[in-house]
Amino acid sequence: MEEKNILVKETERRCPDYKEWKGEIRYRLTNDYMFRAVMQKNSNVLKHLICAVTGIDADTVTVLDICNPIELGEEMNSKTCILDIKVLLNKEQYINVEMQVVKQSYWKERSLTYLCRTYDNLNEGQDYADAVPVLQISILDFDLFEDVEELLSRYYLINENPEYHNRYIDGFGIFVLNLRQIDNERVIQREGESELYQWAELFRAQSWEELCMLAEKNEKIDECVYTMAQLSEDEKIRMQCEARKDNLAIEIGIRKRALQEGRKEGLEEGRKEGLVEGHREGSLHKAREIAKELLDVLDKPTIAEKTGLSMEEIEALEK
Repeated sequence: MEEKNILVKETERRCPDYKEWKGEIRYRLTNDYMFRAVMQKNSNVLKHLICAVTGIDADTVTVLDICNPIELGEEMNSKTCILDIKVLLNKEQYINVEMQVVKQSYWKERSLTYLCRTYDNLNEGQDYADAVPVLQISILDFDLFEDVEELLSRYYLINENPEYHNRYIDGFGIFVLNLRQIDNERVIQREGESELYQWAELFRAQSWEELCMLAEKNEKIDECVYTMAQLSEDEKIRMQCEARKDNLAIEIGIRKRALQEGRKEGLEEGRKEGLVEGHREGSLHKAREIAKELLDVLDKPTIAEKTGLSMEEIEALEK
């Protein structure tokens, strides 16, 4: 597919008139295919979303290339199942944008791997000084860290000594937009009137009436919602959104079943992963419950490895 370097202009108003639509949104922006389709179809919307998250002045963005375009509406296969968007801004900065609504094992490691792969962008013979800066934007509908109460978190390589606290490098970081935080009272007090908060509300909106209210506040969001409505009337797009929705339901079902079976079948090697996942997803209390069940069938070092509890905690449980 040919890439377009010129940003699309303001969408002309024509059918559909989404402002007359009512009821539940069948395919929200948290559907990763709908998200990818909207952002690829309307690069102006993508530009303003990126700028709202990163703080980049939108007026300075004159060229936006999507480096990994897909054929919208075509059936997904092993080569196109990754729906993260890799963008090159002004030919001088890479930005990865990803949407994830289900908390997965090793999510932090996975996102860091994506970031490192993109940063490894030098061709043979190029100097290290020519490395293009990279920023990863993760839009998540789950808490990455339970004790972090902020809408947007910015992570860099930083000297942990508070006396200096300097960045190792500027052009290498991960921004996390946590959609779960929009209901947090502290976040509402700090961010409630910001454009970034409006974008977060857009992702969490459940009905077309909510989308209309948000669109009335912000013309960029209005453009986004209009593009979303256009795509919602495309049968091929709907089919791919439905496929992704089904895959997500299957993934959630498998994960839940793995957790349940892992606890019931702790002796089976194939279920141990479920026990580990159960600890990661749950509380310390749940990890202790699992450890108690395993004390009669596994040695303490193995229990410590599988639950993440310390040997002291396991010995205390045994007593």
